[in-house]
Amino acid sequence: MAASLTDSATATPLAGRDSSAEDASRVALYLRLSRVFRERIAAGEWAPGALIPGLPQLCEDFQVSRVTMRQALAILAQQGLIGIGRGRGTWVMPDALDRLGGRSLRDAISDTGAADTGLQIKVLQRTDDVPLAADLRSRAPQETGPFTRILKRHHMGGRPFALLDYYIEAALFRRFPQGAESRFKLGRLLRQAIGPARMTLLEEVTLTHADPRLAELLGCGMGEVLVRMRRWYRDAEGRVPLAGTSYYRGDGFALEVERPLAAEIFPAPTPTEET
Repeated sequence: MAASLTDSATATPLAGRDSSAEDASRVALYLRLSRVFRERIAAGEWAPGALIPGLPQLCEDFQVSRVTMRQALAILAQQGLIGIGRGRGTWVMPDALDRLGGRSLRDAISDTGAADTGLQIKVLQRTDDVPLAADLRSRAPQETGPFTRILKRHHMGGRPFALLDYYIEAALFRRFPQGAESRFKLGRLLRQAIGPARMTLLEEVTLTHADPRLAELLGCGMGEVLVRMRRWYRDAEGRVPLAGTSYYRGDGFALEVERPLAAEIFPAPTPTEET
């Protein structure tokens, strides 16, 4: 049985974890507030260049002291997300979305095919000739393999936002250009090798929490919410040449999906007779 992610002893840890990387049960209130405000900026609720509510209003809205609110806002200012001026109020910096990843991060997660998302890939570990992980076999009815297991981390602007633990058929992996896994997503390499018309993709999205290992690798606090996405790529014969699990930091996750509804066929509803 393949080792679990948290058992992996050779994966390279991230240097310089965020200041918020601590036990979630002890995370200070001002840190939690700063994350809420980051999400408002990322979602566009606080638009670049716009003034945000004043200190008295924020304290009233969140029922916290002025000291706590000032600490939360100071973190955002240190991160270059807001500006604070005496007599001028507090505003969102014009480049705040760029600092948070913005559209590029959404494109990188959604795999929209954008030419340059600024995605940086770091391969942490590669293990050859292993079986498919037990938690992925339920959706892979036709046993294939052996697989090459690749653990890598995705960054945007030098900041980690995703950890990927994937299994690809070893024979197929050997067909990729040398070092391609450190430059491109595996799903894209697979589609180029086999052809998208012959592939289907099954995705399962759930929420989980960062254990100590995931917190270290993603630079977040233990217990923080993560988005867990399992993917299975199937070919025309029903085989699964690529499958894996991705963990995304919850404070920067944005997924955009477009699909043709005309391809979906639902049975017509049957009218119920009144009795």
